[in-house]
Amino acid sequence: MSFRMKMIAGFAVIQTLLLIAIIWSAQFLMQRSHETELRQRAATAAELFATTTKDAVLSMDLASLSSFVDEVLKNPDFSYARVLDAMGRVLAAAGPSKLLERPFREDLDIRGLDDGVFDTSAKIKEAGIVYGKVEIGISAGSIVDALEDARRTIALVAVAEIAISILLSTLLGSYLARRLDLLKKASECIAAGEVGYQIDICGNDEIAVAAKAFNQMSLHLKESLAEIYAQNVSLEAEVVARREAEEMLQKAHEKLEKRVAERTAELAGANDKLKKEIDERHAAESKRRELEMRLQRIEKMEALGTLAGGVAHDLNNVLSGIVTYPDLLLHKLSPGDSMRKPVESIRNSGLRAAAIVQDLLTLARRGVVASEVLNLNHMVDEYMGSPEFEKLAAGHPGVRWEKKLQEGLLNVEGSPAHLMKTVANLATNAVEAMPSGGRVEIRTENRYVDKPFGAYDSIVEGDYALLSVADQGAGVSPEDREKIFEPFYTKKFMGRSGTGLGMAVVWGTVKDHGGYIDVQSDPERGSVFHLYFPVTRKALTAEFLRIPPETYRGKGETVLVVDDVAEQRQIASDLLSELGYEVGTVPSGEAAVAYLSTNKVDLIVLDMIMEPGMDGLDTYRAVIEMHPGQKAVIASGYSETDRVRDAQRLGAGEYVKKPYTMENIGMAVRNALDSDRNGSFTR
Repeated sequence: MSFRMKMIAGFAVIQTLLLIAIIWSAQFLMQRSHETELRQRAATAAELFATTTKDAVLSMDLASLSSFVDEVLKNPDFSYARVLDAMGRVLAAAGPSKLLERPFREDLDIRGLDDGVFDTSAKIKEAGIVYGKVEIGISAGSIVDALEDARRTIALVAVAEIAISILLSTLLGSYLARRLDLLKKASECIAAGEVGYQIDICGNDEIAVAAKAFNQMSLHLKESLAEIYAQNVSLEAEVVARREAEEMLQKAHEKLEKRVAERTAELAGANDKLKKEIDERHAAESKRRELEMRLQRIEKMEALGTLAGGVAHDLNNVLSGIVTYPDLLLHKLSPGDSMRKPVESIRNSGLRAAAIVQDLLTLARRGVVASEVLNLNHMVDEYMGSPEFEKLAAGHPGVRWEKKLQEGLLNVEGSPAHLMKTVANLATNAVEAMPSGGRVEIRTENRYVDKPFGAYDSIVEGDYALLSVADQGAGVSPEDREKIFEPFYTKKFMGRSGTGLGMAVVWGTVKDHGGYIDVQSDPERGSVFHLYFPVTRKALTAEFLRIPPETYRGKGETVLVVDDVAEQRQIASDLLSELGYEVGTVPSGEAAVAYLSTNKVDLIVLDMIMEPGMDGLDTYRAVIEMHPGQKAVIASGYSETDRVRDAQRLGAGEYVKKPYTMENIGMAVRNALDSDRNGSFTR
């Protein structure tokens, strides 16, 4: 479309839009004016009619009402009229039946009319009381016809104005287009090379100003081209000189490249040799760093284990009363006693605290107190059938559990309690890594490692029973991977997910069982923990049944409790007295030796660690020198040690782990007293 046509079309569109706005506004205002007039006239007529009929309604003069209604319809603007009482019953009416029979609906504006009648009403009131109302219909045909005539007149005027606008736009567009054609022609001349071309346009409007600017630009361009031509002549001479210099540089460059190539060949051989040496050094350095990291990790865990072991020993002494006295009280309370439930709660809380201490001992790598031949498949099945697992699964309904256990899995040798705790900790860690749900897979299989390989641990060659727990969580970052087995290191909220010892207990348990750990993690697929346990060809250990208290009751035998902690002496004394033994206590190994130098007892309950002075082993050695064959039971808050085993080789009986329960100390004492000279025990 040409500029001229654009100008004409633009002006026409603008004029048309303005006219449409004016027409719409005029029609809107005119219609509003007529509607207002009609509503006011209808309201006035209804109020006047209500006032006229009020007395007749109050006196129920139906003849007068009929006369009033007929009189109203003599006005050609009224279509119908009727009078109703307060109950809505018609007292008088006049008008076409089709208008009187239809439901009455009061109109608000002309646009809502569908029958050409504007319906309105007014209440008949006296002293604020409504006695009825009048309903009248006013013909709106004259107003509607007037509106239609006005619309047609406005439309004709609008068409005429649009035609005039188009004509004026055409004339103006033609004038502007002729002046712009001069600018276009000048541009084409400049583009064709006619530099200095001038436009002949007079006036002071914008196009004339643009033409004058164009003329100045054309003259300036002509002068600039002349200067450029003069500079080009000078540049051509300079280019020739530079080409000669470049040819000389190219020859020198080729000569230099030849010398560089010869030297590069010499350096390549030396570089290959140096690179080989560097690779060897890097490999050695990487191996050294890896070994240092593993050593640091082991040393750190051992240091933390030493600390945990000391804390666990002290906590065991504190927990003894919390665990033991409720056990003693329950033994005395009848089954229906109201105090049994609170006492059981105290005992259970103590046992839970003792379980945390047991985690600390596992972390100290002194927590394995029993070694049995067992199968990891049984451990997994037992855990997934336990109330602990049911509680975990119920708390994470979005987690799907898959169990893939290899048939014929080889047995391992270890502690059932610690391996069960390991499975539980790995399962808990897996579900907490998936707050939005996912899949946890627990797998077992036989695995033969034919050559050592480095994973999180350095795994040596041999036969292993492999326990794997995989999740679909966010994975473990490389920096967290080096710390996940440290106590209390967690990305979760402390106090919300246990003691913070879960993965540290897994580490300690695996190490106590001579095993290895491999951790594989991918941010998109989750984490897998592989636990390698050395296998055994021994048969599974049979399970023991819980022994009734009557089995380990005393028969009046004398027992001496040797312990440096007063609370522990009192607890052991109370338990053994309740079981029917005559009990004495002393606070140290020296006091025990002094007591036994003048007295005899049937059995000694001997604490292994007593400070300062003689420990349990030294005390027992001194006692059997005075009384060869003296029966004894060894007790400690720690797990079994070499000094415990030395005391047992000298003749001591079973080892009892604190905190005491009536069953563990009762069975140990009973078995020691019932043992024959060959050291065999009844069970």
